[in-house]
Amino acid sequence: MSKLFNWTDSFLTGLELVDEQHQELVSMINDLGELTLALDDFNQDKFDSARFALVSYVKHHFSEEMAQMKRIGLDRRHLEAHALEHKNFNEEVQLLTKLDDPLTHQQLQDMMNWLTNWLAYHILGMDQSMARQVRSIQRGVSATQAYDDDKKQIDLGAEPLIAALKVLFTTVSERNHSLRLMNRQLDERVKERTQELEESNRKLKELSILDELTGLHNRRYAISILEELWLKYSSEGKPMSVLLIDLDKFKPVNDTFGHAIGDLLLREVASRLKHSVRTSDYLCRMGGDEFLVICPDSGAKQVAEKILSMNHSFLSTDGKTIWDGSMSIGIAKTDDTITCYESLLIEADKLLYQVKQQGGKFTLL
Repeated sequence: MSKLFNWTDSFLTGLELVDEQHQELVSMINDLGELTLALDDFNQDKFDSARFALVSYVKHHFSEEMAQMKRIGLDRRHLEAHALEHKNFNEEVQLLTKLDDPLTHQQLQDMMNWLTNWLAYHILGMDQSMARQVRSIQRGVSATQAYDDDKKQIDLGAEPLIAALKVLFTTVSERNHSLRLMNRQLDERVKERTQELEESNRKLKELSILDELTGLHNRRYAISILEELWLKYSSEGKPMSVLLIDLDKFKPVNDTFGHAIGDLLLREVASRLKHSVRTSDYLCRMGGDEFLVICPDSGAKQVAEKILSMNHSFLSTDGKTIWDGSMSIGIAKTDDTITCYESLLIEADKLLYQVKQQGGKFTLL
């Protein structure tokens, strides 16, 4: 049976205890979902046991998460906002323990869909914000500055999305409370939200394939595009090329000027690369200072030359050169020697390494 909530690495916060408890929550929701979806063999006793266990664990997780944030010393504004989301979710999940009459099968499915969508929204939004602030504080940034920086630097595409989803889930929650006063029955108004929930699922998926720092697509998205284009190459013979790009001497930037400046540089490079690739190309950040351009057809060399021509220095506010703008590029294209898209990446990486060994600032095809 397929799971209601499919856990992926995009939900990881990097905080071990939080991630472990999130995965336990997901497991419990999936267990409850399996019982809910048992059309011909629904067991009320097992469902009652599972729903009470979920409510108990939600209280335990929220309590420990808040305690951890207070120990680390997160900004009061974040603590208050985080606590409010916990409160709203806790009130909603309490409905599972206060049902006078059994819900219909469809009503149970609607409730489970709400729980899974809310949890995904909360982890990708509020909990990822928490994790970013924790990392900043661990680097020596004050809690106030960490909060302010996170508000400023959050991906511009994600911020309005998170706000919109917050309104959506608040509205659904309010309606559920209203329905509880009417014999705990979910009526047609919940069904009217189905389309909005489907749209939120689509946007949540978008969040999972975007690089948080630069706003570019991430490695996960790159792999999905490579798989898709490789199928076209295998079945229709449509060629494709990849450019693997690495910034020359990026590590000294972080070592000398700090990671905050390094992050600013990566965002600036991402912006420059956007203006160098074509509309038909796919630009992704693979991690660190490594970027990937996927060219569905030809012209990869011309794209690389345009990228290298935009090697303007990155300057500090006082005019000091922080990075000289040089990059190294390895290009690989489909041919009879390439047996899979992984081989294509390996070939590009091998050529990139050769460029780096020779001092960088150019490309190899």
